[in-house]
Amino acid sequence: MEYDTLKQPDRITHEYNMLMSSMHVSVGKHLLDPYFTVIWANDFFYEKTGYGREEYEATFHNHVSEYYSAFPDVYETMGKFIKTALKHGEPSYEFVCPMPVKGGSRIWIKVVGTFTKETVDGIPVIYSVFTDITDLVQAQTEKSITYDNLPGFIAKFQIRAGCAQERFTFLDANDRFIDFFGTRAAGDAPYSLVNWDSARNQQALNEHYPAMREGKPVHFTVQAKTLQNDDAWLQLNGDCIDVIQGDPVYLFIYIDITDITEQKVLQKKLEERSELLRNALEMAERANRAKSDFLSRMSHDIRTPMNAIMGMLSIAKESWDDPDRVRDCLNKVENSARFLLALINDILDMSKIESGKAILKKKAFD
Repeated sequence: MEYDTLKQPDRITHEYNMLMSSMHVSVGKHLLDPYFTVIWANDFFYEKTGYGREEYEATFHNHVSEYYSAFPDVYETMGKFIKTALKHGEPSYEFVCPMPVKGGSRIWIKVVGTFTKETVDGIPVIYSVFTDITDLVQAQTEKSITYDNLPGFIAKFQIRAGCAQERFTFLDANDRFIDFFGTRAAGDAPYSLVNWDSARNQQALNEHYPAMREGKPVHFTVQAKTLQNDDAWLQLNGDCIDVIQGDPVYLFIYIDITDITEQKVLQKKLEERSELLRNALEMAERANRAKSDFLSRMSHDIRTPMNAIMGMLSIAKESWDDPDRVRDCLNKVENSARFLLALINDILDMSKIESGKAILKKKAFD
């Protein structure tokens, strides 16, 4: 069906769906049941999961619980947020969590849900909105361990399943790492997590490998060799910063602890850097809370005219024999739709301002 041939109610729904998708916001209705059943969601919701609408419904039967079946701890945490909000009589809830994507990857989403008085077969309905904040989480994660500025040298490895030789795949490193391990000629074997194959190193790697496969932080010490073949002791601090095709990606910080005096100096620098990072994180969290509050308020403001539109349409359908009443209902629908469109235009203008795409014109004014 072409857009121009859509009836007025369908056109409003179509416009609403397109506008929400263009804002990169997922809007949906869920039942407050054990499965958190999806009643309706806009196209952006299915786009972010990687499944089409029909494929999602056929695969997971519109049950969020089935969609998160491989991540029961995440689904349980989501349920705790909702139950806590209900217990304290709060009108809404919000949280940040990972969301699996078709193919084995994941993204991070900010979820804002609002309780309603609406029910389906006696089961309460929740309106939820989520936004993709993967870039923000990724930036915060990498900043928290400061890829370029922390003392020591740093490398990225993908933690794979398999035998000992296949577990750690080198992805990237800073210059200090290259200086320590040496520049590899083309065709040489890739860098390993450690450059000295000893029984003690293998034991340390084997002990911490299961935790790395689960994406948990790890801290351990290994023995290494310098380019001059001197012994060195390195402290490895690893944090999971991403997941690629189901395999965790770790950022490892190597700190030379061979000289205890040098270790103390490094510790002091780390404390100073940690304070700077904490301040930066607090600023990021304040900005994130402001955005969350804005989304929560906007979801309420958007819902009000939408409820008016749906209510007036229902009344109009029941009043075909009363043209005056139908006309009055349609006028109210039009007013509510205009208000909703103006509200969404304001949101889009704010989005342009935030993204730096707003155009300023120099004109005289009174």
